[in-house]
Amino acid sequence: MVIILFVENTSSQELSLLRLLQFVCVYSNFSSDLDLEIIKQGPLVRKTSLLGTKKQLWAVLTQNYLYVFKDENDDHPLEIVFIEGCFIEPLDEDDDLFGFEVIKDVERSRKEVFYAPSAALRVEWIKELRMAAHTFPVTEKYRFGKKIGVGKFAVVYEAWSLENGKLLLLSFLSD
Repeated sequence: MVIILFVENTSSQELSLLRLLQFVCVYSNFSSDLDLEIIKQGPLVRKTSLLGTKKQLWAVLTQNYLYVFKDENDDHPLEIVFIEGCFIEPLDEDDDLFGFEVIKDVERSRKEVFYAPSAALRVEWIKELRMAAHTFPVTEKYRFGKKIGVGKFAVVYEAWSLENGKLLLLSFLSD
């Protein structure tokens, strides 16, 4: 089933309805999504908003969705987080947990916070989530050289691909 929505001049109430519709569409296709490649799965922890108590959950990452379950044997997700386009950032260490944020917007006002049970697992989750989100720090893919030029809207640097060593020019929008 394909649903095409044309959204123009929508109110916040209509956007909430669209998000709900997206959740229903994803949830109804949940079992077929898990037939796709599972990129990563494992325990994650969340803190409750009221008391800050820790709640262990089970997370499954497939393509660009993170499914959050009550436990490993649960069939229905408590939450589905659309990952594509999100920014994934580590948090400072907190107690014995190693946190990271899934940031859903540029203003950083909509985010999900998760904690991995170890520093190594946090690094793995961040790496896989960034790949699924198609967002990553450019320093993970390129080695920067000198600044080539500055224009009205951008700054240009020379850079070498860490993957194949090719020289590129990377342009970054100015503030």
